[in-house]
Amino acid sequence: MFEELNRCERYMRSPCLQLLTARSLNDYHLPDGYLPMACINPPDEDYEVEALDSALLSRFVQVSVVPDVEQWLQWARTTDIHRAVLQYVAGDKTIFAEPQCNPRAWHYISNLLHGAAIAESSQESLRVAIMGLIGEKRATAFLSVIKGGTQSLGAQEIFSGYRKYRMHLKSLIQTGQIDRVKALRAPKTMTRVGKATRIRMPLT
Repeated sequence: MFEELNRCERYMRSPCLQLLTARSLNDYHLPDGYLPMACINPPDEDYEVEALDSALLSRFVQVSVVPDVEQWLQWARTTDIHRAVLQYVAGDKTIFAEPQCNPRAWHYISNLLHGAAIAESSQESLRVAIMGLIGEKRATAFLSVIKGGTQSLGAQEIFSGYRKYRMHLKSLIQTGQIDRVKALRAPKTMTRVGKATRIRMPLT
């Protein structure tokens, strides 16, 4: 496997391509049973890469890889990915839609959480590191889940302890994760006007 093939210099790319296409490099021959592969980033997006020419690309079977939450979770559950990361990613099917919020970033966050537990790192250092990986809004929502010790919020929790969960709820709304607010039976203290239920709950 050649990673980031279209990032390297041309003089480095030539021997890689010879091994990929001819299965040999000078006196070395790739053994039977091995399938040479190369990974590249698309040249039309925000990557510092060189476009490979069409003649070269025609020698490859090209497959576009898109991150899939369920596939990633299957892999993550067989490794040492932190439980908080597993729970958070599992709760948002669109989590990999943002370029910065990618599978690699969550793997790094898992490593940070494990390392912070061993080294007893400060919460502020951990917060800054996580924000640098997935952005401020997503990091705020994730850290609020860890701090609150809950994966999602229910109506009873919100109405009985709004001050406690206010920042968590606000983070879920700001990051488009309103689906994490469970649809539970409304509390008896709610007032009904006609057929509609009126709720006033400022988020500031």
